[in-house]
Amino acid sequence: QAQKADPLYAVETLPPMSANPVIAASGATAMSVAANRELQQANSDRSTRHIEIALPAGANYRPGDHLSVIGRNSDKLCARVEQHFGFAPNAMIRLSAAQGRRATLPVGEPIVVRQLLRDYLELQTVATRKQIQTMAEHTRCPHTRPKLIALAGEDGAADDAYRRDVWSKRRSVIDLLEDHPACELPFGVFLEMAPMMTPRYYSISSSPRGAPGACSITVAVVKSPAKSGRGEFSGVCSTYLANLPAGASVQASVRPTKAGFRLPDDPRKPIIMIGPGTGLAPFRGFLQERAAMKAEGA
Repeated sequence: QAQKADPLYAVETLPPMSANPVIAASGATAMSVAANRELQQANSDRSTRHIEIALPAGANYRPGDHLSVIGRNSDKLCARVEQHFGFAPNAMIRLSAAQGRRATLPVGEPIVVRQLLRDYLELQTVATRKQIQTMAEHTRCPHTRPKLIALAGEDGAADDAYRRDVWSKRRSVIDLLEDHPACELPFGVFLEMAPMMTPRYYSISSSPRGAPGACSITVAVVKSPAKSGRGEFSGVCSTYLANLPAGASVQASVRPTKAGFRLPDDPRKPIIMIGPGTGLAPFRGFLQERAAMKAEGA
């Protein structure tokens, strides 16, 4: 009798990928974009988006609260980092951490480099002097190393040079790496240097009375010539939000505002609205709240 061949494939069930610690730490949950439209006129050189978010069951807010949003780096920005370190756009890696040290990035599992750069790391923050010192430590070029040390030193001349050439020009680590190609910074060290993505807070520009089960935010899209001289600077989260179509998912959570930034409990009390750096957004919510209360007979 012919012997049965062993099965060609063996199946192994793997645990799910580690949750993004940025999302876990902020308490964000997936929310759906209900609408996203431009508020500026067609001939304006600015962009301001009105974005409506459907809230998950059980979520609520009060006028004046914030929506904390987890942004994503643009593909263009991620591609700059990939290109510098020699990765293809679809390259996949596996990270491992030194024994006894706590890692914040996912280790021991495959991850696409683009996903790592897009979802986990701040890539546009201004390079710190400590980061520049680390770059100098990984530079053997006798012409480049002194230039980096001159920016990272602790004397007055280095302080002036750092403020003039790095801080005032908002130059990031990737800006400096592109300007100093002789620096041999390993990708693993770059990942360790980079801060984790931080949530952005947007004033909620609606009232739960006026829009039950949803909230809106009014987002000024940050876009201007880069002070570093390298093309255009685009805000991480505002650009991400501006490009989200209706039906897209966004990781967000409601955050209460300070107790003083509330409508009076008595709806008969008049209010004077003065923007404390927030723009018009929260006041739209206050007006919508009072209009809804008036419609209900208050």
